[in-house]
Amino acid sequence: MPCSRRRRDVSEGRRSALQHALLAAKGHASKRELHGVIEKLSALDRKVLMEDLEAAMLLASAFHHLFFSTRAMELLHAIEDRVTVAGDPILLRRWRNLLACQYFAEGDFEEAEELYSWCLSSAERSNHGRIIVAASGGLAAIRGLMGEVDVALSLYTRALAAAHSLGMAFEIARLHHNVGLTLREWGRYTEAFPHFMHAADYYAENGILEEKVFSSAERSLLLTATGDTLMAEQLARTAQERCKVLRNPTIEVTALRAMGVVLRATGRLEEARANLIEAVRLAEGCSHALVRVDAYEEMALVEAMNGHGASAEYFRNRAVDTFGHLGLHKHCERFLSNYNSAL
Repeated sequence: MPCSRRRRDVSEGRRSALQHALLAAKGHASKRELHGVIEKLSALDRKVLMEDLEAAMLLASAFHHLFFSTRAMELLHAIEDRVTVAGDPILLRRWRNLLACQYFAEGDFEEAEELYSWCLSSAERSNHGRIIVAASGGLAAIRGLMGEVDVALSLYTRALAAAHSLGMAFEIARLHHNVGLTLREWGRYTEAFPHFMHAADYYAENGILEEKVFSSAERSLLLTATGDTLMAEQLARTAQERCKVLRNPTIEVTALRAMGVVLRATGRLEEARANLIEAVRLAEGCSHALVRVDAYEEMALVEAMNGHGASAEYFRNRAVDTFGHLGLHKHCERFLSNYNSAL
């Protein structure tokens, strides 16, 4: 067989494999079976995957939604030149928005905000509703972390209105969850509760297991703050049980931290310490900056309450340094106040 024909046959075989994998991955994605998306597309030859931007973006999105930020970031950077050359403004907005999500996860809020802002401005000019929802929600989350709650709520309101107009049920649930996080973080517990419940109701029926873990763990922290430690512990234990089949360090840290907070609030300091030691161990290997600093913060508090002065000071310094690196100065001030009260 001539070499040219053999090369053509190989090329056609690769294209066929790509189309079959992409079709199967889209089927999984439509049912939010994101592990199936990763399985189908990761099995492709790397060069073949890189030739199809739709497949690469679908895989990066699946990595993102399953909290594999490092893998999503690597893939997005790998296709950057091809996205730029393609000259497709919709693709470029989608790519930049997804990249912003990874910078947010890694704690580079300045870079994330710049990208979200560009995406929102571009989407507004083109009436690209889905990106308006995503970018507004991303900017809201950043402003919320900085303690600018009213600004965050205004952005969330806009994102929710756009999501409702497009019938984006998943995004509506995600936005309500994030509104709940913002309100809870700054002590507005009564307002936070209905937002968490809206998201929890959706995830109970339609969510993937990872979302159910996060929903349970974060609601347990709200209930602990409002004194309902019995229900808080039940939710935290549910989150931990679900983690056993996921084996995802980012999610495990979230569940362990939630349990540690509940146990600390109910005076079971040694049990709290055991959970938080494991949370810190796993957090050290996570790219998600907020997950790491949350683990350091709680470890410092429980060590202070246990009277372990040197260990408490060590984790206090780790938390302060990380808060400073992230630019979360209001969070740091609150943590130091809580830490001094725990000594």
